[in-house]
Amino acid sequence: MKIKQPGSADALKYFWKTLTPIEDKLRDCINNNHKATTILYMSSLLISPYVNFSSESLLEKISNIVALSPRNCICVVRTTAPDYFRGNMKIMQKKSIDYLRDKCYVVVFSPKREFLNHAKFLLCYHKCFSENIVYRGKYFGSTNLTRSGLWRPRQNLGNYEEFTFSKRVYPSISKTDKFYLNEILDLITHKSKLYTDTQYLRTYVSSHLIILKNLLEEVDNITSRGRDLELESLYEVYINCLLTHIQTFALLDEIPGKELTQKIVEELTSKNPPPNPFEIEMILTDPKYANLLMEDLDLDRNSLYELTKEHADSIKTSSDLIGSRYLNKIGEIENYIDEQEKNFVKFLREYNEIHFKNLKDMMNKI
Repeated sequence: MKIKQPGSADALKYFWKTLTPIEDKLRDCINNNHKATTILYMSSLLISPYVNFSSESLLEKISNIVALSPRNCICVVRTTAPDYFRGNMKIMQKKSIDYLRDKCYVVVFSPKREFLNHAKFLLCYHKCFSENIVYRGKYFGSTNLTRSGLWRPRQNLGNYEEFTFSKRVYPSISKTDKFYLNEILDLITHKSKLYTDTQYLRTYVSSHLIILKNLLEEVDNITSRGRDLELESLYEVYINCLLTHIQTFALLDEIPGKELTQKIVEELTSKNPPPNPFEIEMILTDPKYANLLMEDLDLDRNSLYELTKEHADSIKTSSDLIGSRYLNKIGEIENYIDEQEKNFVKFLREYNEIHFKNLKDMMNKI
């Protein structure tokens, strides 16, 4: 484990040392007509478009590696929905995702995982089938992929960060990597199906609408019992409303049809913007401690009751808008995708089946 000082570029330097050898190996295999597969799998809460090292942008670095051979390079980025944020954070996150989403499998929401993605890592694999050798690089850190986290911005206002990295060569993929490879397979399957399988998309959206419907029924049941309802039950429903509200914005960031989803997001935001995800994390607690937390937040039972109803109203609006404006258009969703999405669909048609085959070939060697 290494510690990055606020004025140090060590974290970014080692991040580059993880990526560059994999890039070199892919280039060598292409030049020698080897059968090979490269995988880039990274996750971060934020990705900044202004992270640079040796005059090279991080986003360009990723893009350039993929561009060497889109057929043989699988890039998966697991990050956070831009609509979780406001102001400059939202602009920067959206700019980064827009840059990558036509050449990488960018996943911003998965209800099977977390509502806020805190993982910060880079995993690189390069499997040369011709030489039967695997090159692996990994980088894990507490830092986000931002200037203050990886690099020193002006006036040395960076952070203290922990990170570790390694580079190794193996004769084959090890069993310890099976978890990550399965997760990569799951994510690229999910992302590709959203854009190529309308039945999968319909089921995915409908499942979320069922979650909204069930929660609204729970809210009605709770609130019908009046303001003398036991505090623990009310607090638990309130937290569920907050989480579901913010996850709905993430869902709209994830699914195809930006010309539809952005209008829904704008309307929802104008009425009740998504709660701050960091604030939600701070108040996630066992309901039996609700009274103590409410004292800290200067909330009483009546205010919690009203806040619950307010978020329930937003969830009802979300359900209505998604059902009436999106669900009914899924059969013709290709008419509502933006230019980046069109490029991604073309990318999937050309390379998705090859990516599946190459990844499974790697996993079959375990």
